[in-house]
Amino acid sequence: VSTQSTWGHSFSKSPVSLFRIVKMAPTGSDVKLPLPLSMIIGGISGSVGEILTIPLDTAKVRQQVDGEKALQTGAPRKYVGTFTTLKLLLNEEGIITWYRGLSAGLLRQMVFASLRIGLYDPVRESVESTLGWSRISAKNNVLSGLLTGAFGILIASPTDRIKVVFQKNPDAYSSLRHAIRDIAGKDGYKLKLSLLTK
Repeated sequence: VSTQSTWGHSFSKSPVSLFRIVKMAPTGSDVKLPLPLSMIIGGISGSVGEILTIPLDTAKVRQQVDGEKALQTGAPRKYVGTFTTLKLLLNEEGIITWYRGLSAGLLRQMVFASLRIGLYDPVRESVESTLGWSRISAKNNVLSGLLTGAFGILIASPTDRIKVVFQKNPDAYSSLRHAIRDIAGKDGYKLKLSLLTK
């Protein structure tokens, strides 16, 4: 029995934890994780990154909104500089404001990162069989990354808009579910293309 099939069988049949599964994984450049596990790992890694960086993202959105208002009204900008913005938000609205939109951000990562990372190897194999490009060649890696990234963005783009709404106006919605229902009800299909048409 091949390493890949044995590993895939152990994942699908054994009800062990994710960390035990990863620990059980054999080493080697030709080892392929099962697709569900690859997607889970991708989603978790993306979510960890989201948790660590969302305060900076919130500061960025507030500065953008503040800049637009300053251009329209001629008023001086309130938020200037990332760390100054974070300090003002902390003093005026509390630390929870740094993490507004986190639920939508985690949803996005569980969709986008899981697709982008989980589908990378299958797409790379398809490119190799279709175009004859070696799996380890640079052109295969680049094309596979572009294809999986574009697909992930296409599917996950609605959650980006919801996340930005939370960050721009923290009191607009009481929950992620409330935001999804309200924005989808108002914008319909436009929500799906919100980022692609910026």
